[in-house]
Amino acid sequence: MVVVLQFVSYIQLNASKSDAYRKGVGMDTKLDRLIRDVESAVGRLRAYSTAMAKQAMEQPGNGLAHRGGRLLAAIEERGGEVTTDDFYRLGKECGYGDLRGLGGFFNGEQRSLEVVRETGNRRLTPIGKGHAERWQKKYGPARLA
Repeated sequence: MVVVLQFVSYIQLNASKSDAYRKGVGMDTKLDRLIRDVESAVGRLRAYSTAMAKQAMEQPGNGLAHRGGRLLAAIEERGGEVTTDDFYRLGKECGYGDLRGLGGFFNGEQRSLEVVRETGNRRLTPIGKGHAERWQKKYGPARLA
């Protein structure tokens, strides 16, 4: 898309430079028609791209925020606390191929999970519970086994 826009800009720049020349020698307006065709196609590309982006925002994807929200929702659906084994299994089902990526849930001031000292289970913090509820409101249940 960027390449097409750069191409159109290049054509427009060169066409405006050659307008005087074309008018002076009575050159065919074929270039003008081609520019209009390209600009029309770019307009259709932009409309299609915007519609696709809007559709992608409305549907669950596999982005980082989506994966994390789905995992938190799955934990919430299980009472807000899961065993370590279940946590790793759910993480894989949500798209975390490298389980080291799950460590971020336990870090920072806005951490969404904590380890229960007595059992070693993973439990939602109030922040994590809020994230899970927002995800469920937007997408529905996590639908994990």
